[in-house]
Amino acid sequence: MAQSVRSPAAALVALCLVLSLAAASAQSTILQVLQANNLTLLMAAVRAAGLEATLNATAGTVGGANITLFAPTDAALTATASDLGTTPAALLGLGSALAPILTAHITGAALLSAAIPDGSSNLATLTTGQNLTVSKVNGTVTVRSLGSDAVVRAADLRAGGSVIHLVDRLLLPVYTSLASAVARRPELSSLLSAVTAAGLATTLSNPALSVTLFAPTNAALDAGAAYATAVRANLTDVLTYHVATSRVLAAAVTSTPATLTTLNARANLTAALVGASVVVTPVGATRAAVLAADIPVGLNVAANSSSPRSVIHVINATLVPFYTTVANAAERAGLTTLLAAVAASDAAFATALADPGFNGTVLAPSNAAFTAALTSLKLNASQLLADKDNLRRILNAHIIPNAAVRSSQLTNNQTIRTLANATLTVRINGTTVTFAAAKSSANVAQADVAVGNGRSIVHVIDYVLLPADIMLNITTSGGGGGGAAGMAAPSLLTLLSSALALLALLGFGKL
Repeated sequence: MAQSVRSPAAALVALCLVLSLAAASAQSTILQVLQANNLTLLMAAVRAAGLEATLNATAGTVGGANITLFAPTDAALTATASDLGTTPAALLGLGSALAPILTAHITGAALLSAAIPDGSSNLATLTTGQNLTVSKVNGTVTVRSLGSDAVVRAADLRAGGSVIHLVDRLLLPVYTSLASAVARRPELSSLLSAVTAAGLATTLSNPALSVTLFAPTNAALDAGAAYATAVRANLTDVLTYHVATSRVLAAAVTSTPATLTTLNARANLTAALVGASVVVTPVGATRAAVLAADIPVGLNVAANSSSPRSVIHVINATLVPFYTTVANAAERAGLTTLLAAVAASDAAFATALADPGFNGTVLAPSNAAFTAALTSLKLNASQLLADKDNLRRILNAHIIPNAAVRSSQLTNNQTIRTLANATLTVRINGTTVTFAAAKSSANVAQADVAVGNGRSIVHVIDYVLLPADIMLNITTSGGGGGGAAGMAAPSLLTLLSSALALLALLGFGKL
């Protein structure tokens, strides 16, 4: 076989060409390499951000050092703009606000693809607080930022001693949407499942939202809480209650409680600073503390700002837009005397009112109602709580079983059976609703407190209803709303005794 033999002159020319190309590469600036690879949108972004001089240093250095640049292609920038619900032109309009986004694509050392180990490794970037995770699996290199994953499509472009890898997404320091954020954070995987089950994924995928999501952790959603059944049965109501309709940064929350309107139009939240923690208070169930604040979602492109459109606060409890049990409603309403009476009656009674599956209507006497009744009965609180038989009869007279009766369903002279199998008569005079029992009557002070999203109803009343079978020394003559029939005026000693007993009951001292 004939062999080709180069002349010494031809070999010298080839060597000079190689050395010339190497020298040109060694002297190329990063901008020159970007231009040579037709990265026109990235070039425009660099100019808009004011980074042109930084990336145009001789020998490809930045600040005198070799770097690695993960450079998004034009297609990558176009796709990311779409993810954010905007256009490449609008992104470029961010101007200098683009600088921290672009410098988060630069690491402080040259890293060739062959030097990237299998598995994952973290890289610090030139944007403080913004790191990248680089992974290599079967030779494919993936770069992950807070809000994006990008695959290296062309590796090891050289600009002097620096390295450029072309990637297929802009590496965002924010999540593109609430749904994307929930999907990308492992501690929110249960929330992701709940959002999907409730059919809310499309709503939360809207990049144009400007809201606050209070995101319960897996532990918060998966806890075997007493209200879990109610949460599952009303999943959409519960999840929309976690979204405030405006962006609320943690720094804006003060010790003065602020009311937050939510996507659940029927219930609001309250947020306040308690010590060093932001605490969110729902209508029912457990208050939640913020564990991780101000997680950024979206870019406020319309305002030419890189500030996030929305934020997420990770919280340690599920927020429920309704009282989960009658006991929960009574506790939130401050009905401490009623709760003490329930606890003193018997365990079954207390268990029933703490059951989220309870179905019925509870006529709940206020603390003042108990005070008035004890005075009329010439009893103190300790005496009543010790008399379990009469206490049980009284409490049974306040429960209408198996029916959540709202005030709009009541009519004048209507009769209703209670758990004690006694009859209550409804009297309506204008806006005043009165329940009349055998030996007393009570006006409704607060109507239609929903429990379990309407499974039960509580009406707060201004007196204790006394049934016919109560074994106390009272008379039935006279009558009228809001009191016992035919009661004699109490003595000063009786009033003092009752007051002291109530103070003891509420924990202010012992008799």
